[in-house]
Amino acid sequence: MEETLSSRIVTAGFFLYLFLQANVALCETIISSEYFPIADGNTWTYAVTAPRGDYTDTITVLPGITLVNGVETKALQDSAGDIEYITSDKNGVKLYGFLVPSEGGSVNFAPPIVQGLGTMEIPFTANSAGAAEFILNGIGTYYLSYTYGSVFVKKEMLTVPAGAYETIRTDDTLRIFGDIAGQPFDVTDTWTTWNARYIGIVKESYTDSDGTEESVLISTNVSPPTAPGTTSLPWLQLLLD
Repeated sequence: MEETLSSRIVTAGFFLYLFLQANVALCETIISSEYFPIADGNTWTYAVTAPRGDYTDTITVLPGITLVNGVETKALQDSAGDIEYITSDKNGVKLYGFLVPSEGGSVNFAPPIVQGLGTMEIPFTANSAGAAEFILNGIGTYYLSYTYGSVFVKKEMLTVPAGAYETIRTDDTLRIFGDIAGQPFDVTDTWTTWNARYIGIVKESYTDSDGTEESVLISTNVSPPTAPGTTSLPWLQLLLD
């Protein structure tokens, strides 16, 4: 059957639309804070598979603020009582330090670790470096160095017990080195995270000297805003009429 002019126009228009959509996805600008919401009371519960045994872990955003190096941060506490101090706003996502009561100490980063800039395009790499202040209860305070790299790789669809999500996969590497009480210290940890927009981390794979542990989201009280309406293509409909 001979192809008509109108059918060729419709076909060309459709493939032009697909081409434009593909290029929009490749050059899409993301706002990193939208992938790490930290409002008071937000909680995420994970099933963790670890070398030393499996367990369930709940992360909770504590109310109020905590000053770290003079900056107002939010405290995120896990089931073991360990706390991370984070900011997630128009300036990006930054880790200022953490408190580990079970290990009797804390670490502060100056400048903070940059886990994501305010706005970025995928793929993207965020690097940071500086001082890591170790405060060890009953032992002393030691100043080491750190380097950090966060690579925003690509978008991936992911299904976990809490549901199916479109996520951004990020590969991270943290190295802390120097000496503590005259003893050399040099540790590198790596992890991959999958963050969903307006939800947060839905999966994480973390590797250190003990091995690799994997966390998957079971439940959360965090929900996205009202979903936007379906995109329409009025120009395509006119061609079809």
